[in-house]
Amino acid sequence: MLPGLPAVAIALVAWRALPPAVDAPALLAAAALGLAAFHHAASRADPSHIVQSLAPACVLLLLGLAPFAPMGFVPVAALMLWLAWPSWHRARPGDVERRRIGGCDIDVPSAQARLFDAVAKECHTGSPRNGLFAALVAGAGIGGPPQAIDGPSGLEQVVTGPLSLPDPNDWQTLRVRAKLFAAQYFTHPAIEACLLLRDAGVTADAVRSLTVRTFEMAVTTAGTDPDKWAPTNRETADHSLPYCVSVALLDGEVTPAQFGTDRLTAADVRALLPKVTVTEDPAATADYPDSMATTVEVTLTDGRTWSASVRRPLGDPRRGLSRADVAAKFQRCTAASGVDQEAARAVLDLALGVAELSDIGELVAAAHGAAATTGVTVVS
Repeated sequence: MLPGLPAVAIALVAWRALPPAVDAPALLAAAALGLAAFHHAASRADPSHIVQSLAPACVLLLLGLAPFAPMGFVPVAALMLWLAWPSWHRARPGDVERRRIGGCDIDVPSAQARLFDAVAKECHTGSPRNGLFAALVAGAGIGGPPQAIDGPSGLEQVVTGPLSLPDPNDWQTLRVRAKLFAAQYFTHPAIEACLLLRDAGVTADAVRSLTVRTFEMAVTTAGTDPDKWAPTNRETADHSLPYCVSVALLDGEVTPAQFGTDRLTAADVRALLPKVTVTEDPAATADYPDSMATTVEVTLTDGRTWSASVRRPLGDPRRGLSRADVAAKFQRCTAASGVDQEAARAVLDLALGVAELSDIGELVAAAHGAAATTGVTVVS
């Protein structure tokens, strides 16, 4: 079946729900074209693969494109092709990537793997909430199907096919990566390498050039766009390899204080940024995500060259943070947010001893009290 036909059929149904004022034919054609392009991008690695959730995707496209409908078919179709092009272009026949989903290692087409990477962060906040809800429901005596995974109409039968289930003692929480620095995680190996160079005696004023060699994902997300070398706000700076390595070498730390307006525009930072180059290391790319191998090489004004390499940053499950590391980061972040430090310390003590608490409400109450010291209204 042509990839656009399912989209057309579903769009016809959704079309009926749209207001009469919407230019439905143009919208319908553009949505069908966009879904066809997305289907092609996601299935190039496996022609037999059918894109999941086609109907919701089509309805979202219809609703999301409604404001553009008066432009007519050609501009809207061009917009859809432009949106679909990155994944279409990057997916190559036969490409599959392994992702750990629900505790299982699964090979998925590259285009879908990249989509999974893009939305994974949003899943993090929902997962604990859903887990807590499930625990409360179970505590109330409400159960679910006894064979939710491998039973009739279970996960395997309806969605995934046969799964190799993980060891029940292999807890996913033990694989969580923790961030020591207040910046994008992909920048952490380079930050750590710069701190090692600083400890070895390298000073920023003696730097002629600084090169970061790292894996492709870090280069793409934190070391490609021109604004990474001239950030004007925190959101750009903390996702910028050039900025993060610069302040690490200059200040010896990367905390919320490094992303204030004064630091963003400081003369020493602006002088060092143009000296930074970010390049991909093919070997590091091949080893990702098992590692995040990064090397920082510095050439000094006297011609000497120094380098430091970090394969896995502090906070990786195999290089876990100590309690002292976690406590120090918590105190830095709460101080930067204006939280009363005595109240913050009470929260930290309760959190570090959560296993011994008889009532989790003590921790919740302390956290509410600490947040209230900032003047922010906390709503449960």
